[in-house]
Amino acid sequence: MKLKFKFPSPKNIKSIAKTLFSFFIPGGLLFLITVIILNLRIIDKVLPKSALIYPIIVIGAAVVLGLFFKRIWLMLVILILVIADRTLLYFAGNTAVITEGGRLIYHAISFLLPVNICVFAFMKRRGDMKWQSIWFLGAILLQGCGVAYIYQYKSLGFGAFLEYSSIKWALFENIPLSQLALFAFGFALVYYLLLYVRTHGVIERSFCWALISIFYALAFSQIGPVSSIYFSTAGLIFVISVIENIYVEGFQDELTDLPTGKNMRGILSQLNTGYTVALIEVDNFERLKDNHGRRVSKQVLRSVGSKLTSVTGGGKPFRYRDEVFAIVFPGMFLQDMLPRIEELRQTIKKLGPIPQSQKSPRQKPKGLKRIEILANKIPVTVSIGVAERSDADMTPQQAIKKAEEALSTAKREGHDRMNPPFISVEFESL
Repeated sequence: MKLKFKFPSPKNIKSIAKTLFSFFIPGGLLFLITVIILNLRIIDKVLPKSALIYPIIVIGAAVVLGLFFKRIWLMLVILILVIADRTLLYFAGNTAVITEGGRLIYHAISFLLPVNICVFAFMKRRGDMKWQSIWFLGAILLQGCGVAYIYQYKSLGFGAFLEYSSIKWALFENIPLSQLALFAFGFALVYYLLLYVRTHGVIERSFCWALISIFYALAFSQIGPVSSIYFSTAGLIFVISVIENIYVEGFQDELTDLPTGKNMRGILSQLNTGYTVALIEVDNFERLKDNHGRRVSKQVLRSVGSKLTSVTGGGKPFRYRDEVFAIVFPGMFLQDMLPRIEELRQTIKKLGPIPQSQKSPRQKPKGLKRIEILANKIPVTVSIGVAERSDADMTPQQAIKKAEEALSTAKREGHDRMNPPFISVEFESL
């Protein structure tokens, strides 16, 4: 029996390298810079001042972003970090967690912190979070009361429970964290890593690196100015992730990885030459979503978006809005582009059918069985409106409006067509 080894193609290696790079930037880089600076004692003389100024800057940035862009979860997660950091400094600062009370507070916070951070995976990421915020603030208050109670009544033995070790490994002996806290951190990190692998989300990635920074502060640094710096770095990672996410939402569609309509308008405003704009709308999309559920409708959009990237003629695809896509052909005019766009329309039509789940659309199917893929399929067609900017005085808004009018005509005439139509003329030899 011969063993065959299949090496990944250069394209796959490049994709893997790009994915790994995107995971480490910027959160991993920020954490690494913090570790290097603190371990090289570059800022020893200004460390106490940095431990005061750095958190204030991070808190201020989080409040501004949270209020202005309605990212309430950011303010809540920063609040948790501030409470944990200040509590540790007050009860266990510069003592190496020697006293009984300091150890109790240290182990309680080390366990509760990753648990609370896991909760954010189930919270809304933007918009109104009134009731979620009230519930979460109530949970923080309840936890604070619980920690204060076990601190006040040390004789009840909660400290022994928090410090209990059931596994005797030499590796754990060098880490001051309890095994309960180690389990909580391990679970939280694995959970967010799995979320990142599934979604490649900016926020999920930030939670991974923030957890690593917090863990490093608690496990490998003395509670004091150094631990405050690591906590602040965790907060900065969250702040930068929100800025990055806002940029991605504004200029790149998360579902299809295509640039957005806002990006398209910016590009059109910079073009001094003529161009052709094609607007492509998935036919009867709302009916499709009602009949087959959100998961299938998202897969339709992903599939259509992926086909747009293969268009010829130098076209650049965008997700214009909802189920409407767009392609811009710089320096190209309508008559030259019509055959290419018609070919794209036929390609999308051949793309279908999209796999359909037999489950109710109100339920979220976890997977599609092979029999479902073979037996239940959904045809996909698109309507296309095309317009050109041949007049130097025409603005991008006017060109887009012409394309929208052409798209409306195509839909009014029965969908699954392009306006103006491409008419193929064949010449017979005499």
